Amino acid sequence: MSETRNGPREPTKSVPPEEEEEDEEAVTLLSPELARDCTSVTEQFRAGELSKSSAILRIHDILSKTQANVEGDPFVKAFESFVSILDAFERFRGNAASRGEQQTSTLVGELSRDQ
Repeated sequence: MSETRNGPREPTKSVPPEEEEEDEEAVTLLSPELARDCTSVTEQFRAGELSKSSAILRIHDILSKTQANVEGDPFVKAFESFVSILDAFERFRGNAASRGEQQTSTLVGELSRDQ
């Protein structure tokens, strides 16, 4: 958290507060071990060690070990929560790649004009 003239400022988040609350609620329904295992999978995806489909399958496998009803609301909420984390990482990568392409294109254009 950073300081402003008016006191502490909350960090900005790209997730609407109501969705964040749902995600946190879904994750807290899991045992700490299952939450940790699913989070580890999302980190492996973020690091490029897993494809998105492999990460989704692993998360499903981890959550299935709970013996919960796969169609049950807590299972679905937890699964959706972790898949939305994967989606957010994927969007971030896509946006970063797009910005990189734009900067490269601009730089190449400037260099070709200078010659």
